[in-house]
Amino acid sequence: MLFWLLDPLLTLVEKTGAFESIFETMKPIMSDAGPYTLLVLVVLIGYVHAVPGAAVAQVVLIDKLFGPLVASLGIPPAAWSVSLLGTAQIDQLGPYPTADMMGQMGLARSSDLRMMLFNGWAIMAVNSVGFLVLFAVLL
Repeated sequence: MLFWLLDPLLTLVEKTGAFESIFETMKPIMSDAGPYTLLVLVVLIGYVHAVPGAAVAQVVLIDKLFGPLVASLGIPPAAWSVSLLGTAQIDQLGPYPTADMMGQMGLARSSDLRMMLFNGWAIMAVNSVGFLVLFAVLL
């Protein structure tokens, strides 16, 4: 049911051209960037412009936008997969409160949003370092 309700939202977001405008704005930077920098930038886009609850749709959209550039730079599929995973899954931890975070707080019967954000930021920091290391290893 949730995915049926999200479909109109994702269709609307795609029709507004939000991700395309981000791509066009960053295209000069990304085409000059190397593979490592490109992967980091894609993950950062996911940190800020994530669509809560729509990880699969977000991965498909980002792959459609950045896939040709990734292929032209010769980035290995394993590194691109790690980048897409980070882009789609990190939004449940922050950087701002999302529906995913509220759902987790409800399951834990918690009302301390401040500590939930601090916890999410700490996990995001550790994950970010992990992504940087993984990208260095995979490239």
